[in-house]
Amino acid sequence: MTTLAPPAIHTSATRQLAEDLGLVLDALLERTAQGFVERIRAHGLSLTEARVLRSLDRSHNAVLAQDVAARAGLEPETAARAVAGLRDRDLVIDIASHYGAPGALTLTRHGRTIVRDLDHTRRADLQSFIEGLDPTERRRVEAAVSLLNGEL
Repeated sequence: MTTLAPPAIHTSATRQLAEDLGLVLDALLERTAQGFVERIRAHGLSLTEARVLRSLDRSHNAVLAQDVAARAGLEPETAARAVAGLRDRDLVIDIASHYGAPGALTLTRHGRTIVRDLDHTRRADLQSFIEGLDPTERRRVEAAVSLLNGEL
């Protein structure tokens, strides 16, 4: 016999916490994402393509084509279009096709170079944000990061 988990109870405190977290994340993105988005555009990428590149880079191994969507948090059709565009620009290669069985994707050297550039820009944006905080704000950010790292 299968037991169903009880339905999630969303208290007003949970809703308020979710709303507050959303506001904090929105403010953080607005203050730190501009350089990152500009670099994505400079490389001629869409946000979806950048997402696919970064998810392939994080895998450290070839990824089966059918797994790309789940890894990047995208719908399969959206991921497939992004992969096709990245392949056309020689940023992604199907390494299994070299051995006669298509389906395993990895980044090319140029694709990895772009991901490194995007990561560098993102870190620089965040570092600039942190450097602009007063000591109290910085301690709050440090505490929040510490708490989230322990929970996630």
